Amino acid sequence: WRWDDDAGRLTEVATLPAPSAIAMSHDGQFAAVVGDGGGLARSSDGGLTWDVVATGTSAGLVAAWVTRSGDVVAVGEAGTIVRLTDGEVAVATVGAATLRAIHIDGTDQAIAAGDDGEVLHSADGGATWVSMDLGLTQTIRGLDSVESAGHY
Repeated sequence: WRWDDDAGRLTEVATLPAPSAIAMSHDGQFAAVVGDGGGLARSSDGGLTWDVVATGTSAGLVAAWVTRSGDVVAVGEAGTIVRLTDGEVAVATVGAATLRAIHIDGTDQAIAAGDDGEVLHSADGGATWVSMDLGLTQTIRGLDSVESAGHY
């Protein structure tokens, strides 16, 4: 849904079952919404219009990151990672825990984390992932970068 100033009401722009998170690129041009059943919708015009993307997975998606170029990396149930790049969708399962957070910095270093202390790292913007054993056992629900590349 989006507020339409001209019409003075909310208008439906895309239908996605049980959305759980929204993410935007730092410049506000690109956005993504993720949800149940592998649901993913993407906007390339700041949220004015949306395209529902077939992900090929039924796993619920819990969090997403949108890069400055419009790539989307979403994470969710059972270690599912969905990556949308140039209209192509790739789905991977890394680990078994539900992933609840993701962050990608300006140099394509990425980290995803979730239940049971699961932490994953990617050095290529989310194309490949490796598990990191940090000895954590609690659920991780948020991530951020504190190194030099930060938020681009």
